[in-house]
Amino acid sequence: MSKRIKSKYPGVYECKIVNRSGNSDVAYDIVFRHKGKLVWERAGHKSNGINAAYAARARAERLNRIESNEYISPGDMPTFGQAANKYFDIHLKGKPSEQNCRQLHKDYIEPHIGSLPLNKISPMHVEEIRASVKQQGLSAKTLKHVLELIGRVYRKAKAWGIYAGSIPTEGVEMPKVDAARLRFLTAEEAGKLLSELKKTSPQWHDISAVSLYTGMRLDEILSLQTGHVNMSAGIIHVMDAKAGTRPTYMNEEVKKLLTPRLKDRKNEDFVFEKREGGKITFISSAFKRAADKLFNDGVTDARHKVVFHTLRHTFASWLAQRGVTLYTIAELLGHSTLEMTKRYSKLSPDTKIDALKLLPTIVIPSGDDD
Repeated sequence: MSKRIKSKYPGVYECKIVNRSGNSDVAYDIVFRHKGKLVWERAGHKSNGINAAYAARARAERLNRIESNEYISPGDMPTFGQAANKYFDIHLKGKPSEQNCRQLHKDYIEPHIGSLPLNKISPMHVEEIRASVKQQGLSAKTLKHVLELIGRVYRKAKAWGIYAGSIPTEGVEMPKVDAARLRFLTAEEAGKLLSELKKTSPQWHDISAVSLYTGMRLDEILSLQTGHVNMSAGIIHVMDAKAGTRPTYMNEEVKKLLTPRLKDRKNEDFVFEKREGGKITFISSAFKRAADKLFNDGVTDARHKVVFHTLRHTFASWLAQRGVTLYTIAELLGHSTLEMTKRYSKLSPDTKIDALKLLPTIVIPSGDDD
């Protein structure tokens, strides 16, 4: 490499090089101090339209980021694989989705960008992943989960201060997926499911009943600690939910199920635990066996299958059928927007008709036509 020559701009140097095509070119390097060390970066090449003034602006931008404590030097930049593993080990550890996300990363993301630094991954790389997933014949839903996982890793990396740039998935169109579950249980079907679970797994009977009667997500129930339950007020404090902490309410059936589980327990103890103690981190095969036996034989469309999330969907559907307002349902489910709850509006047609009956009758005065 030729000797760097100082330009008229502070911290900007020019260097004559031979590019990959074998042609002479000029490279522009910038230098600045970060954490007491000199950091050199290549701003670009003359053949690509870069000049000393552009390099000076790039250096000024680095200094501004250092000033606001947002700059991460190239040597400190983690690869996507490192950031993803940190995301799995810290943020997803023990959650039901951990294993699935690890598998998505291993199968579809790591081979493409796992070894690349976060600041070297562009929307083009994400498009390559999209093309690869589609070429394998996988569903739009799987592709959406892959792209969303990339975005979540980047956002968490920014929150942790190990990355400060743009998020490459923001330049990529997400696939449209109609994954809304259409299946909910009738009261008779719910009774059959709970009866089957009571015979095979009493604990998963109770977990399922809590979801049916409160609309809580599986991870919310498995994360439930004794101190989160206020039996006298009939309130469960759902902590760190998707849309933030919220209260949900117990009917007599839930109180009856939880009372023996809270007796002589410490506030930090989990209400539902593994046999050896500690938080449950997976869904029992007992639930899947019961659901498959009773409802899923021959069902190929995932939207019509009974899974654990069907219980939360059933809770909301029952309320809508009984005329409970969408706003109240959204509050109970912990939806961040009412848009997420609108699918239940079709289950309360009589309520809409009754609402129309509240309109006044308009009386048109009789008179001569002049």
